[in-house]
Amino acid sequence: DGGVLLTSAFGPDSFKELESASRELPSIEFKAGFGDMHNFGDLLLATGFTNPVVDTDRVMYSYADIQTLYGQIANAGLTNLLFTNSERLNRGETLADLLGHYSSVQESTRSLLLTIEVFYGIAWKKSAGRGSANVPFQAN
Repeated sequence: DGGVLLTSAFGPDSFKELESASRELPSIEFKAGFGDMHNFGDLLLATGFTNPVVDTDRVMYSYADIQTLYGQIANAGLTNLLFTNSERLNRGETLADLLGHYSSVQESTRSLLLTIEVFYGIAWKKSAGRGSANVPFQAN
């Protein structure tokens, strides 16, 4: 109460190219499902916060090869967040298979694209009143 909440999170369009490519591979399962900023804003209001401001930024990264793309995801500690059985991606043949399904993106741009969507928000809690809400986010 009497404070401010600042937050940021991945948005639902994050990693959409990886998700699309992995749908074609039975050996790995893309599992990440990120919440929508509109739902988050509604959650803030329902729990007693006032004047929420939520916005989104999208950044598209371009990679020369699948090893570099996957390496950055692994180094950031995101593989277990994104894939149910991420240990299979550490095998060279699975990365090669993933690259094969990434090829439709690669052919038109000559690079591997990866979208990162981040939503961020701010809200205030002025009173001691408490609210409640059903949260439409899914935990993985």
